[in-house]
Amino acid sequence: LRGFGLACYATVAMGEEEYVSIEVSAEGEITVLIGTQSSGQGHETAFAGVVAEELGVEIGRVRVVEGDTRRIPIGTMTGGSRSIATGAGACERGVKAWIESAQGIAAALLQQGSEQVDFAAGAFTSRESGAQLTIGNLVRAAAEAGLIEADSNPRLAANASYDLGEWTHPSGCHVCEVEIDRDTGEVCLLRYVAVDDIGRVLNPIMAIGQLHGGVAQGLGQAVLERCVYGTESGQLLSGSLLDYTLPRADDLPFIETHFDDTGSGEEEPPLRGVGEMGAITAPPAIMNAVMDALAQVGVSGLDMPATPEQVWRACHFGHSVDVRPR
Repeated sequence: LRGFGLACYATVAMGEEEYVSIEVSAEGEITVLIGTQSSGQGHETAFAGVVAEELGVEIGRVRVVEGDTRRIPIGTMTGGSRSIATGAGACERGVKAWIESAQGIAAALLQQGSEQVDFAAGAFTSRESGAQLTIGNLVRAAAEAGLIEADSNPRLAANASYDLGEWTHPSGCHVCEVEIDRDTGEVCLLRYVAVDDIGRVLNPIMAIGQLHGGVAQGLGQAVLERCVYGTESGQLLSGSLLDYTLPRADDLPFIETHFDDTGSGEEEPPLRGVGEMGAITAPPAIMNAVMDALAQVGVSGLDMPATPEQVWRACHFGHSVDVRPR
């Protein structure tokens, strides 16, 4: 039995203020101190990429420190698909604040007016003489000249915060194709296509990875993961991964992913969330495809998860049957 399903969504991703501090050492190494904290999504790579691009330096020179309350006075939660949208905005503002604060120091060291000094590719350059100071050399020279605190590890820092104001509104549509084996009840996901509007995509590889992970989680919710309790004891019977089925790589096809930025108006920030979009959309898309397939044998209703036993009983008896242990 083959079926097709789709699901469209328009959701809300959190905003809230985020804080960042950009520190540059005399060796030209950049430290980014930020309040939000990654739990495996790779935010540190995205933040480092933003700072490296804004400063015009290699990403390997940027180190990100997240959620360290000894060094970071302010920070908001990680959740609600907010960290990239707010954290990246804070990083961009932080770099601009650092360049602005360093501009006057560079002008003094180059003996020029601030308006005669340009910044590009990690260095300040005098328009008149062509003399140049890299960001590391600037910090070192400023410490030697007494323009900043001179200690064993001189640094020049600037702080910034960023608040999206209104929360953001990602949207999209996911389509999938499934095949059901009537003899076993197994649901096989043959094809999955996702089109999502998450605004400006900072790091395509990370965005695709987050979306794929969400789709995998959604597949688990739709057809695999089932909690079973003893009716008399209340004891959890699916208490290990031998009994509670999580999706694996071979449960998923190649997921076709497309990002379509429909444009950001004055009321919509250019960065929108992606972290939960796969998990939001995959369960209804997959279950719609399952029901489209089962409609061919007269099944009109089935509760998640569409496990092989549930689907087999639906195929043979026309509906799902209570399979709780007695």
